[in-house]
Amino acid sequence: VDDFDVLTYTIEIKNESGSPLSNITLTDSIAQGAADLSLSGGPTLVATPNSNDGILSDAETWQYTATYQTTEDNFQDGNDIVNSVYANVTSTIATTATQLQTTEVTATTTLTVIGDVTVEKTPTLKNGDPIPTDGVTVGQTVTYTYIITNTGNYEIDNIAIVDTHLGTGDLVFQSCSITETTANGTTVTSDVGFVSSEIALLGAKDVATCTADYVVTQADIDNQ
Repeated sequence: VDDFDVLTYTIEIKNESGSPLSNITLTDSIAQGAADLSLSGGPTLVATPNSNDGILSDAETWQYTATYQTTEDNFQDGNDIVNSVYANVTSTIATTATQLQTTEVTATTTLTVIGDVTVEKTPTLKNGDPIPTDGVTVGQTVTYTYIITNTGNYEIDNIAIVDTHLGTGDLVFQSCSITETTANGTTVTSDVGFVSSEIALLGAKDVATCTADYVVTQADIDNQ
């Protein structure tokens, strides 16, 4: 199970009482630890042999489905997601209600919490051109682009970019944008600025693209 995955629950109610039943109530709740969650959809009655006449005949089965779409918050929590279904019969056609038993069943989904990032660094000239094969000259600006991807399934905060730069001048961080993946699979990119080479928060599957500039000095050339 990963972020934004949809859990689909199939619920079946079978009449084993020996008599037809009516006024059947299905209660479906979902929780994680002490927190109550909300189903994304359902429970919805999807299959009844007798065309949903409202009567659950002896040995007949009604089938329902319900869904829950996981979020990043679920993985921040880390506890199991537990779906509990409670079926109750308040009246019958041929049997008294006191002869019937209510039934509760649960389905548990265990989450695997993964925290990891990948980092890519690419140098170019300030105008975006590749670094010349014969090197750079004094006064040219080299732009370093850092792509940091949260490959885990929960958000990570306070990410610091530490670049052990061998130049004699100062590496000056310029900008940072974050591309977020939404629940429906689309992406949204926003400029978040850049202060002290730190990213305050990077959500699961989000990508930060940051840049830093360096102006080549005469000392850099001399040290080659």
